Formats: sequence, C-alpha cells, structure tokens
Amino acid sequence: MSKYDSLRFLHETRALEEHKCNKCGRVIAIGEIYYPEKSPTMSINTKDSDLREFCKECYEKFGTDLLNI
Repeated sequence: MSKYDSLRFLHETRALEEHKCNKCGRVIAIGEIYYPEKSPTMSINTKDSDLREFCKECYEKFGTDLLNI
C-alpha cells in the first residue's frame, strides 16, 4: 500500500469509448456515466491498466468503498 492511497478518488465521467467495470464486469457503453479512479499523484506515464473503472450501479451501491478493493 502506497502512502498516497488516501489521495485516490472516483470522478464522475461520461464514457467516450467502451469500458469494463472492475467490480462487476459489466460493459460501460459510450455515453454512459462511469467512475474512473483518479489521484493527484498519477502522472502522464501512469498506465491505463493501473487505473480502475466502475459502473454507475456499483458506485451507487458501494460508493467510495470501491477504492479499498
């Protein structure tokens, strides 16, 4: 666990391409709201595979507890 983990947050975003929810596996279609993980410490060199994305349903059910998965 990094000392910067407490700075992570989920940011509401509208999908410009298809994504997959990291919690339930549901496909997030273009135009749907989803919640990608963000952090002020993430740089331009951060790989997309290091970032998690969650669908609106999982966010409404689990909220910020998703960051602890």
